[in-house]
Amino acid sequence: MKLVYDDRVATYKDVGQEVSFSIPDGILGVAVSGGLDSTALAYLICRYITDLKLEDKIKVIPVHSVAKQLSNSLSITQSIVEDLYKKYTNVNISDLEVFFYDMNNTETSEKSKAHSIFYKSLYDKYKNFVLVTALTALPPKSVVKSWPIPGYDERRVDNIRDVNQYRDNGVYEYKPFININKKMIASLHKFLNIDKEYITKTWTCTYFAKDTKTFTEPCGNCYHCWEKKWAFGSF
Repeated sequence: MKLVYDDRVATYKDVGQEVSFSIPDGILGVAVSGGLDSTALAYLICRYITDLKLEDKIKVIPVHSVAKQLSNSLSITQSIVEDLYKKYTNVNISDLEVFFYDMNNTETSEKSKAHSIFYKSLYDKYKNFVLVTALTALPPKSVVKSWPIPGYDERRVDNIRDVNQYRDNGVYEYKPFININKKMIASLHKFLNIDKEYITKTWTCTYFAKDTKTFTEPCGNCYHCWEKKWAFGSF
């Protein structure tokens, strides 16, 4: 397992999948959710900058939007960013930018709405701002159908999706992981030597307080819990 470079394009291949990406010079907003996908993305970008000696050309701004009702993901995200500071001392990583939203407020109750408000504020603040997010592809449909949870077998998307997107608010979003699934994320965690504690520490479960002992344990019954178990071997 290794990163192969062709000028500024980096390629990583494993588990029958491939991810190729190139990071532009300038200000890079890296969405870090406290989950396994975005943790791999943040580490991979810092590795890319280090390997190509781009420390003077790229500034990394970790960004995190979180519901007030789910603030446990903030402490996890803060520890991930602290680890990045320690491991990639030469990379220009700024302080974590955080946006709190209220799930009970109709203007920001939906995560997508909250993200849109947050990213637009960052875009206005930093001007030439490129947002990088870690959205991944879904597991094969045959895999999902084997899970003991109902109603998710039609979530599989088979077409190749564009890594580039301009949001309605004008923000440019780059999604290098959009065509790889969690198996590849697990491979990247090993390759990047990310602390194994994050496999249990990062927050993947999407169920509610009553199902997760007030967001302290994964429920083991939702789609995202089973996706994590499929790729990483545990909830």
